[in-house]
Amino acid sequence: MMLNKQPKILVAAADGAHARFFDYSRDAKGGAARQVRVMNHPALQSKDLVSDRPGHGQGSNGGGTHAIEPRVSPHEAEETKFLHDVIAQIVKEAVGYDQLIIIAPPRALAVLRERLPRAERERVVLELNKDVLRMPEGDVAKLVEDNLSAAVLH
Repeated sequence: MMLNKQPKILVAAADGAHARFFDYSRDAKGGAARQVRVMNHPALQSKDLVSDRPGHGQGSNGGGTHAIEPRVSPHEAEETKFLHDVIAQIVKEAVGYDQLIIIAPPRALAVLRERLPRAERERVVLELNKDVLRMPEGDVAKLVEDNLSAAVLH
């Protein structure tokens, strides 16, 4: 008789300031997500991230100066930096897992999808465009269970 081993699944849920990692396991009664790690970025306001005035540049066709506006807001830059830390943690946490599920709001999901190393990206079986950082563990498990196809788990 051959045992049908259930894959070990790591669920990583993140936004630009918080991340939660869950060990998702499934048995005859359904799925359960047990939180294994939390990451929080210190809450910074945009006023704390920039100087009082924008930088100045000099035009090439005259003696006038103009303000130089950043291409990305300082707040977005800090969120992206935090998400890079989350990716590093995903790589560490994923070592003992067969599959990976990523749950994040649109912007964070795009950064995670784009920057996740190939080895981990190939183990992603589900991506959910959702903010679950304030949800209880049981609700996260139900969300995963409802969205994960039976074929992936067998």
